[in-house]
Amino acid sequence: MQQRSSRYIRWLAPAALGGAFLLGSLACSDDDVTAVILSAATITVSSGNGQAGVFGQPLAQPIVVHVADRNGASLAGVIVNWTVLSGVGSVSASISQTDTNGNASITWTMGKSAFVDSLRAAIANGAFVIVTATAGPPVQIVSATGDITAGVNQYRNLLGALNPNVAGEQPGGRREINWDGVPAGFTDNDLFPGNFFNVNSPRGVLFTTPGSAFRISDNGYVDVNAAYAGEFNVFSKPKLFATRGSTITDVRFVVAGSNTPALVSGFGSVFADVGMATSTTIEYFDAAGNLLATARAPTRSDAAGLSFVGAMFQSRLVSRVRIISGNTPIDPNVTDNVSSGGVRDIVVMDDFIYGEPRVAP
Repeated sequence: MQQRSSRYIRWLAPAALGGAFLLGSLACSDDDVTAVILSAATITVSSGNGQAGVFGQPLAQPIVVHVADRNGASLAGVIVNWTVLSGVGSVSASISQTDTNGNASITWTMGKSAFVDSLRAAIANGAFVIVTATAGPPVQIVSATGDITAGVNQYRNLLGALNPNVAGEQPGGRREINWDGVPAGFTDNDLFPGNFFNVNSPRGVLFTTPGSAFRISDNGYVDVNAAYAGEFNVFSKPKLFATRGSTITDVRFVVAGSNTPALVSGFGSVFADVGMATSTTIEYFDAAGNLLATARAPTRSDAAGLSFVGAMFQSRLVSRVRIISGNTPIDPNVTDNVSSGGVRDIVVMDDFIYGEPRVAP
């Protein structure tokens, strides 16, 4: 005679019926019990979803899913099947079993090229959940605040020797822009052209913005707003760079002096007066538009008010960067109020430092 499961019978009984009636009138095997319970089971992600990882490396946290019955009670001993859907990564086991708390887990290793990897965890009744992670290339972030000289020099050394400001590809090394050579006709006005450092002084960058203009200043932008006096320090005197009508500057890389798309191994910027930890970032994109990494500029740590951040990749991957400098653009009628407890963070830029723009390998 097959053993009957009183636990299953009680769970199935309606409130109006006595468990004793069902015990006397129904008979089922343990296999039947398991099948019925699993037919209504659910699976959810407990932890590990949405992580950012590195190509070919395991994620920092395991992927954990939870299986429960129709009443939300955890189910032990349930088989979970794991299937990599995209990203050509791998899992530590294709099958695992829930523990006494209803949890099953595996380690997920990212693929070597895809940027959005996906993984399916499924149980026998067809219920499943999709887990995603973003895979990116290995990257080194260099940041500094206060006296940023050491951090800037460290980043320069990672990129290599400084190249001359001439057209064409150099075999390696870096380019820099410190704004100080911009002529008077493009200084302290809104006339600075976005292609200046590819046409007038070939350095392989093209600037665009959703705002209205770019502005180079040799007076700390006091001609825009007299209240900015003393607000913005400089790393290389005397000139600074800012976007009008927006805090976004997009930088696209080309072979210097041409319109040929190019890639760089890294890009960094000096920022003046970063007052909030989340206001100022550099986003790095490959030629297909995939986000490779986001580097966040540290807040100013002293009266100098300078910050630096740059990302360095193991190879030339970066087609363009998006700089978000603060959350409020310079304006005749607006001032920075972070130091008084406000939320307006006005940030301008000094030196740009980046790898030599070269044609994709």
